Amino acid sequence: EPHKSAGRSLKDMAYSRKTRSRSEARREAMTRVVENMTPKVLVVDEIGTQGEASAARTIGERGVQLVATAHGHNIFDLLANTELRDLVGGLVSSTLGDDNPRYKETGRKNVTERSARPVFSTLVELRTPFSVAVHLNVAESIDSALLGTPMLVQ
Repeated sequence: EPHKSAGRSLKDMAYSRKTRSRSEARREAMTRVVENMTPKVLVVDEIGTQGEASAARTIGERGVQLVATAHGHNIFDLLANTELRDLVGGLVSSTLGDDNPRYKETGRKNVTERSARPVFSTLVELRTPFSVAVHLNVAESIDSALLGTPMLVQ
């Protein structure tokens, strides 16, 4: 039963007798909810695998607002986690040509870039029990992190 403050919400358990793993059951539940219940908002606790991250991307592409948690100390932990980095746009290595302005500026031919738009537009880091950092534009924060420039957070 959802908390009274959640109003007319539904709770769907991530369980299936046919499914082999908890992660697969969670991925299937996320997809099932979007396909059968047409929610406006979906809340997911602890996205932790590549399958769940992929399901989150699919949900976002279908226009459902997604609120989710994923474990990590900061945005760099999501970039370092190969299973979860799709949540922040994924990574791709590119080779720059000699005439590319970025090559001329940095002197680096091989760069790592974001490969897609992030699943979430906003990201909240819980830095301490009493402070948070809010990335209002996840795409800009990821691009800044990859360039090694300061990120704008609130």
